[in-house]
Amino acid sequence: MDTRKKILVGSWALKKAERVEDFNAAMLRELDKVWLWRDDDRALFGLEALSEEEKAQRQSFVESRLRMPLGTAAGDTSAAKQSLAAASSVEAA
Repeated sequence: MDTRKKILVGSWALKKAERVEDFNAAMLRELDKVWLWRDDDRALFGLEALSEEEKAQRQSFVESRLRMPLGTAAGDTSAAKQSLAAASSVEAA
């Protein structure tokens, strides 16, 4: 995805989040659960910093998703949750 598309989609999402509370809540839940791991990025959305272990797990997960071929489970949040849970269980073992 090129930079211009990211800017346009991000602008649209932020505008919608200002107007639609349910959308805002859902967006923040998804960002909090999977996407944001850097302290400064999380602070932009009013989210607390993560432990170093949580940061490493989320960063690894997001980076692996960015390397996936187009059309591979792109919007499958259940797969995302399963992958994150699996990463967590491996760390706990």
